[in-house]
Amino acid sequence: MVGSSMVSVAATAPEVENLALVLKDQELHHGRRKVPALKLELNNPIKRFYRAPLNKVCNILTPVLGFQRACTVRFWTGKALLALTGIYAGAYYFKYNQKDLTRKGGWRVIFCCKGCVPGDEEYPKVSDRSAPSDYAARGFKQSPYRLQIVVHLA
Repeated sequence: MVGSSMVSVAATAPEVENLALVLKDQELHHGRRKVPALKLELNNPIKRFYRAPLNKVCNILTPVLGFQRACTVRFWTGKALLALTGIYAGAYYFKYNQKDLTRKGGWRVIFCCKGCVPGDEEYPKVSDRSAPSDYAARGFKQSPYRLQIVVHLA
């Protein structure tokens, strides 16, 4: 094979080992390194605190349900608790922070009269509003701050 660019070289066993080590050292990516202590250090301590109870539940359920289902239960339990907290907070806010005469801000909550249909005991129910000032009163008549105007005619 005259003019061939390939040259065959006979190498000894130590030279082959040395060449293998040189090639291995030139690899740039050795795979993912896992350091459990580093994962704990990089997580926010506040995040670790609020995730601890559901992580404990997940660890307890893993032998029973399997890892995937236990993580699914952990995820949806957290979301359900957040939704329930939001519903309770909204109900509390609407109940105790109404816009009335005692404060400037808040939600204006309007209570409707109870429905009355034929067949009920109090049918036909007459409205409890008799004067024009009863409409859109916004609790003014029940307010402890209402002014008492007394007119003396002599």
